[in-house]
Amino acid sequence: MGKSFKYLLITTLLLLIFFLFYYKNKVRFESVKIRKNSITVSDFDMSKRISKDEFYNIKSSKAEYSKDLNKIKMEGCNVVYKNGKNELELNADSCEYVVDKKVILSGNIFGFYNDIKFSTVSDMANCEYGFDNGSGNINGRVVFHQKTNYIKADNVLFFIKTNKIIFIGNVEVNYEVVN
Repeated sequence: MGKSFKYLLITTLLLLIFFLFYYKNKVRFESVKIRKNSITVSDFDMSKRISKDEFYNIKSSKAEYSKDLNKIKMEGCNVVYKNGKNELELNADSCEYVVDKKVILSGNIFGFYNDIKFSTVSDMANCEYGFDNGSGNINGRVVFHQKTNYIKADNVLFFIKTNKIIFIGNVEVNYEVVN
């Protein structure tokens, strides 16, 4: 092999590695404010691909990354997690992203689990969702509704990878069969 062929091969490999990394994790933002141990970003948008058919995306109007805690605190956040055919969308007044591990939402929480819409009754709810195992919980009165049917509960556990939802505490079900 000649020297120029080796350089061409090395350059091609470096470019390939760069593009693979770039398309695996994307972070977009509009403006940045940098301090000693934190960075504040407006219009934050981050995506992470976990596997071929599993990824998550987090958007926020304002995000502050703390280097010491390896956390991002956000205002007005939207989280979308997709695993195969199952999709979870969470929206909240504020949330905290523990990098590559979980997201903790608080305030008024609403969203979708596949085609089922849900929302919390009060703005004092909280939710924790782990990306590693695809499961989470919502604490605070939650209503899941689809057309005229609904299920209300004090707490909800959901497991995206196994497509299960568990309702706990003061469960109320309204189910109508429509012909």
